[in-house]
Amino acid sequence: MSGQIHVRPFDHPAQLRLLAELPLGACSCCAEPQPLIRVDDEVRCYRTRELYRMVRYHMGLDSDAPRGKRMRPLIGLLAYQSIAGDHARALPGAAAVEMGHNFSLVHDDIEDNDLFRYGEETLHRKYGTATAINTGDFMIGMGYRLVSRETKSLGPDVVADILDSLAEAHTRLSEGQGAELVWRDSRNKR
Repeated sequence: MSGQIHVRPFDHPAQLRLLAELPLGACSCCAEPQPLIRVDDEVRCYRTRELYRMVRYHMGLDSDAPRGKRMRPLIGLLAYQSIAGDHARALPGAAAVEMGHNFSLVHDDIEDNDLFRYGEETLHRKYGTATAINTGDFMIGMGYRLVSRETKSLGPDVVADILDSLAEAHTRLSEGQGAELVWRDSRNKR
């Protein structure tokens, strides 16, 4: 039937495991960057090993119970699969969304001075505020890089549109969080 969308079966637990192994760019400080299959510290150069370890810690990738449900990328992958039939081309975008979301959680934990996230000590409590800010910034950069490296497969116009959408979401997130912080701080000064 013309115009009908057929949703194919999606192995939810397997796809969640797959999200822990999303392609995440390359170590940019090495002379010959090695592709990263996972946010994994065993192939990282010594200068960035701890940074990747902190990303793994925050996202729960080094434990049996990943932190968070990974619903944002999962919904994106499901939507793409329902239309295109295979989610593989959407993995970089899904990973970018997950990196952006986790960046915002790291910064939100700092701004709200949260002690725990998903039952574990927050990144800034465990490693320090400056290090956590840097790790969050690194995560959003990884997300943008994931999309920008798809220019050959998606085309420059599509990549520009995706990056523009991600930047718009990032901007709105920051505006909303900024408004909340101004409101909170003005209440504290009374």
